[in-house]
Amino acid sequence: MVVSWRGHVAAWTAVVVAVVAGDARAQAQPAAGQAVAQARAALDGIEAEVGRLKQGDLAPGNALINRLVEVRRALYAASGQADEAWGAALKRLERMDRRIREVCTGKPSPAPEPDEATRQALAIIEEVEAGLRQLNPGEGSKANGLVARAGEAKRLLGTSKTLTCDAWIDACVQATGLEARIRARYAEKPAAAAPQGPPTPGERPPAAPRPLSASDGWALRQGFYPVWDDATAALPRTEAADLGLKRFAERFRGDVRRMLDAIKAVGEQAHPDVQWCRQRLAAFNELLERRIGEGIDLQQARHRDRLAAVEDVNRRLAELQAFFDPKTFSCGLEAPYTVERVAAWAADVRKWQEVARAGQAEVQEIEARYPALAKDPAVVDVGRRFAHWLPGQVGQAITAVTGWAPDGARRTQAGKLPELVARAEAATKANLGDDLLTDDAWVGQCLTELREGAEAALALQRFGKDVFGKDEPALARTAARLEAFAQGVEARGQKVLAGTRMPRAATSDAALERLVRDCLANPEYGVGKFERLVISSAPRRETAVRRDSWVDGNYLYIRTWTEEWDEMQVALAEHVGEHLRIVYYTLKLVHRSAGMKPEGRWYVHQRIESARILPENVGK
Repeated sequence: MVVSWRGHVAAWTAVVVAVVAGDARAQAQPAAGQAVAQARAALDGIEAEVGRLKQGDLAPGNALINRLVEVRRALYAASGQADEAWGAALKRLERMDRRIREVCTGKPSPAPEPDEATRQALAIIEEVEAGLRQLNPGEGSKANGLVARAGEAKRLLGTSKTLTCDAWIDACVQATGLEARIRARYAEKPAAAAPQGPPTPGERPPAAPRPLSASDGWALRQGFYPVWDDATAALPRTEAADLGLKRFAERFRGDVRRMLDAIKAVGEQAHPDVQWCRQRLAAFNELLERRIGEGIDLQQARHRDRLAAVEDVNRRLAELQAFFDPKTFSCGLEAPYTVERVAAWAADVRKWQEVARAGQAEVQEIEARYPALAKDPAVVDVGRRFAHWLPGQVGQAITAVTGWAPDGARRTQAGKLPELVARAEAATKANLGDDLLTDDAWVGQCLTELREGAEAALALQRFGKDVFGKDEPALARTAARLEAFAQGVEARGQKVLAGTRMPRAATSDAALERLVRDCLANPEYGVGKFERLVISSAPRRETAVRRDSWVDGNYLYIRTWTEEWDEMQVALAEHVGEHLRIVYYTLKLVHRSAGMKPEGRWYVHQRIESARILPENVGK
């Protein structure tokens, strides 16, 4: 392209320095809103013309780039009031500039990377933003330090050499107004003192001079205030004697931990709302621990039989809980789905079902013996574990593996074992041509699917017998049919293999064959040991016209040349792994190629691995 805008870099840098320093010249620049609106209108017009450009339109492309230069100057003149709209307009301009260059030259125009000055400025801006979140009102020395660091970021942006990259534009937008935000935070009024008295539901901190950020506010709204309302409402309604029981006390202590975690998740710990939440949580925790202490005293004063009943219930609940941990319990079955593994899993299913029934009976006995504790949360939780959770988990596992409902009354299309059977049935409908039967990978996959399906059918039959007490002879017949089909595929594959032959030779020229052997002996081609060589396609002359272009400074260069080469194909009976395979090699001899290919000697251009061939058929 003829136009280069790099000559304007120094002028733009001067504008940026004026912006970040806040001098009178920057203040005199036009308002950013007006400049952005004008830039958008200009870019809309330019973009419409860019869509009509095609490769080689250098003059129209230069004209459009000149217009972009004027728009860029106007935007940088208003950069002292940079905001997100200003940055978006400038980014759009730079992308349009690169697009014009790519279209006109046919060469990619990558986006520039930020230089060291821009990266340092971004790091400082991030540091200042973090410090601003922790800045308390009235902390003068800390505020002055942040202002000084912000000034250093602005100075670095003024020295940057990559004004067209997105990172520099984003840094300018972030840096604008940073000092004003720091001074505003310093001038805020201190947080009001937290209210005294007992914690109550619905309490909220007084209005702060400045609200929390959206993410910090969400952390308190979702994690603190709802728990606060529930806990402060539930604590007065809870008997002190109940709080003397560990399971009741831990429920409220868990609420305290959740609220504390919500406070810790807030980034701006110095905010008045956060301070209020910490103070009120401390008051609630003090009240809670005092009432827990009272409850413990009451519990210790209760009748011995009540204590004995509680101890008995706790012991029996602990024994029931020891059967399994819901957090780590797993009752599913993963592949491979052999009959033996499914039979062992079926035995586990019966055991888990029996455990569920025994646990339900034990909980019912506890409820009948100690009616006062029947509604105890721990008793209810363990009862739910054995009556609902464990049967539900086992039922889901049965359906996921076998496709049957937990009671065996119905059958679904889902389930890993039915899916394996269906996949095998689909394999029996494949069109088994010779091209597939010579493909070892395909044959291996087909046989795997068929035999996995046969095994899955037998496993389904075994599971139905062991768990539901019903037999399905049709599944055994399906397994036998799938195995027979697999044996047929193996037999046909062997037949096709027995009929595989080397291709017919196109020439038997001894000199040409020696030339081919010399070429293939080159270690860089990785040709393995082979038993026979056949020239399947004699040498033939080929030509092609090539074209290339590039931009150097203000000029576009285009070159055209003709390539000419000889080409032939040979087939080898080559050792590949444990077998002999027919491997085709395309050889080329380049006569003219502008230096892009080796000239004057044959070389391997392409290798294609084909069908397997038996040793006794190599010479046929």
